[in-house]
Amino acid sequence: VNQLFYGAGISPNCYFIVASFSVSDCNPQLNKHAGTRLDTIVRLSRCLQKYTCALFEELGLKELYRVIYDSVDYLIYADNEEDLLSIVEDLKKIRKRLDSQLDDYNIYLSFSSMIHDVMSILNGFNEASFTAKLLHNKLLPGTVKSFSEIGSYQMMFYIEDKKKLLPFRDRYLKELYKVDLEYSSQLLETLREYLIQNGNMLQTAKNLFIHRNTLQYRMDRIKAITNMELNDFIVRRDLINAFIILDILPFP
Repeated sequence: VNQLFYGAGISPNCYFIVASFSVSDCNPQLNKHAGTRLDTIVRLSRCLQKYTCALFEELGLKELYRVIYDSVDYLIYADNEEDLLSIVEDLKKIRKRLDSQLDDYNIYLSFSSMIHDVMSILNGFNEASFTAKLLHNKLLPGTVKSFSEIGSYQMMFYIEDKKKLLPFRDRYLKELYKVDLEYSSQLLETLREYLIQNGNMLQTAKNLFIHRNTLQYRMDRIKAITNMELNDFIVRRDLINAFIILDILPFP
């Protein structure tokens, strides 16, 4: 790897970040632009080139990127952290400009953590890709996010055999899922919002657009089904972790 960078005139002692641009249809049902997924990525890549070529030329840096099925990924580098973060801000501005050119798509931009070891660059691509998936699934707010900003989802990234987490997910949430599946009772959605609001019943009911009595009925059912004390900190912590697993590994 060091020899490859040496041949390209890039010092392996640089700081690196992987930046990943990806897209999704604003309204997939309308299907405004028929074609394959790859056609969409190629279109994104061509639009990006209008800006990135000039940016890297101005900075005197080599433009290192790849176009794959899901994204257009850039490996950006600089001699110090400050200059690298400045390039990150430039790419954010480019993403914003693309909104007007590709207004029928949602344009996402995800970043890896900062890398100072060339042997960790492949892991950087994986970090950026993982963060992009969270953005696509609306599990993170906004359209731009760095791996260092995804919070507890980082735990899921570092677990290699994620299937080992399924028993934990099922222990806390599967019975509620079964009831929802049979009766459309929205218990999982209700419990998630209740946890997000830290047990505030009034705000939970408001956010779910239901009467407080309806919320109380659902919460009583949840307690009866799970046999858990929802005011217990440890129970809430475990339920939140179960929902994090559910986000990455949903029920079939």
